[in-house]
Amino acid sequence: IRLCELAEADTLIMECTFGLPHYRFPPIEETVARMLGFVRETLADGGVPVLLGYSLGKAQEILCGLAGSGLPVMVHKSVWAMTEAVKDRIGPLPEYRLFDAEKVDGHVLVFPPSAGRANVLEGIEGCRTAMFSGWALDPRSRYRYRTTELFPLSDHADYLELIETVETVGPKRVYAVHGYTQAFATDLRRRGWDARTLDAADQLELPIMLEGSVTERRMRAQASVSGSGSPVSDLSSVVSKVGLGGSGESIQSGVWIPMPSSFLKMTAFSAVSNWASPKCPIWRA
Repeated sequence: IRLCELAEADTLIMECTFGLPHYRFPPIEETVARMLGFVRETLADGGVPVLLGYSLGKAQEILCGLAGSGLPVMVHKSVWAMTEAVKDRIGPLPEYRLFDAEKVDGHVLVFPPSAGRANVLEGIEGCRTAMFSGWALDPRSRYRYRTTELFPLSDHADYLELIETVETVGPKRVYAVHGYTQAFATDLRRRGWDARTLDAADQLELPIMLEGSVTERRMRAQASVSGSGSPVSDLSSVVSKVGLGGSGESIQSGVWIPMPSSFLKMTAFSAVSNWASPKCPIWRA
């Protein structure tokens, strides 16, 4: 198999499904070990383990994880078709046969998620289902998928792999699509990259210092914008006097506060005054 290689580029357009820092997948060896433990425990209890993964991609990774285990495997017809098409181009696979509801005892079943919720499994006693998804890292996903077990496995890159992609490509500009686009683009800007989203409106970012009391912060923010304390309605004055920058290179301390597009319709005086107040919803967050 020829693996995809990342090349240097001026512009990088990338998806960021798992673009938040807590999406960090464990090593595949750890996930496979947990999977085999689940399968063997289910079989020992007289049950039928059903492993759920997309017919192309995850299903083959599940099968590769079962290779060498000595466990008999049955697969859904869609998994069978996809695996037969690619089996000469992937690693070792276990012996597998097409699903037969009359002979499932002692077998591991590999099904796509949609088939796992279908009537085909209702007549089989002792089924225990396990879903393979990157969303397994979210505790609430157990209720979303309604399965016995969840294993973190995804065709998408996790957070660290996304960051590694940007660092490897070394682009002048990054466009984020699909997923946590705004959060990931903001994260990249804090790291010094020129990053924007393509599927949502980017927010303005205004540096506001947090040192001192609320009153001191408000007075300092107002003074930095107007210089004299009078309202300034021209946004260009705010940009030039406050030093608004995409990557925050002009900021020595403090934090970036996200500013909504409605800020464009506000006077600079009221905007800075309100955003410097702890009563602001974004401030509390």
